[in-house]
Amino acid sequence: MARTIEHADVTGSEWRSAELPELVHDLGRLGHRVLGRVVQRSGGGSDSQFDREERVRLHIWRARPAATILAAADGESYVTVDRYGDAPVLRFRTSLTDGTLVETTVLTSHGILRPRPGLDPFEGFTLGDGPGRSVALLTDLPVVAAVQAHRDRVRAAAGSASPREHTVLADAVALWNAAAEHTLESARTLGRWRRLTGIGWLLVAMVPGVCLTLALLVAWAAASVPLAIFLGALAAPLTAALLVRPIRACSRALGRARWWRPPYAG
Repeated sequence: MARTIEHADVTGSEWRSAELPELVHDLGRLGHRVLGRVVQRSGGGSDSQFDREERVRLHIWRARPAATILAAADGESYVTVDRYGDAPVLRFRTSLTDGTLVETTVLTSHGILRPRPGLDPFEGFTLGDGPGRSVALLTDLPVVAAVQAHRDRVRAAAGSASPREHTVLADAVALWNAAAEHTLESARTLGRWRRLTGIGWLLVAMVPGVCLTLALLVAWAAASVPLAIFLGALAAPLTAALLVRPIRACSRALGRARWWRPPYAG
């Protein structure tokens, strides 16, 4: 089943207290106004990138209280106060009049959910970076510095455009859903490219085995066909083991590349 992500306004029904009230308070001192509470619901997909222990933490995290969403005093941006695993997360978003989305995520590096070795734990935060959507991931910044960093990025990206008005909760939820859909589209595109490169690596791993099989057939003649095929087949997993590091490096490089990223249609 394909993965889905949906955000919904639960301001009137979330009975649990907001998490990280100190961050909400710090944003309030800087002029941000609380609009309400927004829950993220997800379905489908696979949790296989996490081991058993982290999957327990993942399920606990998914049942967390709804995030708090605020609007900047000047109406330039929305921001949610949430967490990822046990790590606090501030996610600033500004939609510009030309349709561009500027997004700054500030994450505390300790306490995050950790996937299996070899996988980038921060990749999901930057998947949406592409044409029409500028995403930056910053770590371990105080609230004042986080607010300023997002404002600086908006100024740098705006050009002749300007921020739309960010004051209405319904608009914020719609923006979060549009961004989530674009992130999922980016994840699906990246997945397709990784499957294609996986097929390429499989073919590379098979080459030594095929060459060995052919060489043995030439040297031993047809009488030793089963043995030649058996020895050739043994070469494939040995080659694959040697390719683990290059395969992981290729996967990480593909995750950072921009040429495959779909445009954001805000």
